[in-house]
Amino acid sequence: MATRAAVIYKGNDGMRGVYSHWDGYLSGLGPKLKNHFNTRDKVERLIEGGDIAEIDDDGNVRYFNASIYKGETWQEVARQIPHNGHIYVSIDGIWHYAESDKHWLQELDAALNPEPVTTIDDVHDWISGKTGGGRDD
Repeated sequence: MATRAAVIYKGNDGMRGVYSHWDGYLSGLGPKLKNHFNTRDKVERLIEGGDIAEIDDDGNVRYFNASIYKGETWQEVARQIPHNGHIYVSIDGIWHYAESDKHWLQELDAALNPEPVTTIDDVHDWISGKTGGGRDD
């Protein structure tokens, strides 16, 4: 089953984007975009190719359609592209990620490497000097 995504960039004439069919989830498409399409020129060439069937681990792209979606904002472009909630946006050479067009963008690096979440149990353990996790009171 395909995990569809929207891949968008901010060009000189507004936002432009394409549909990506395979591996659109964060740990699939995210590193491929970050590692292989890390300059404005590379991103522009990626988008100008049209809809993406897949990008392999070496950064080779297989296209299947010449569609390019345009709009003033990334949300406007994302709404035109059928996707499973995975949206990648390149702005000034930096990739960003959103889980839907209703969410804020976060830098792709932060999405791929989230900060650990501190829970109230962690704070309790730190205060009490306990190790190993879980509360016992």
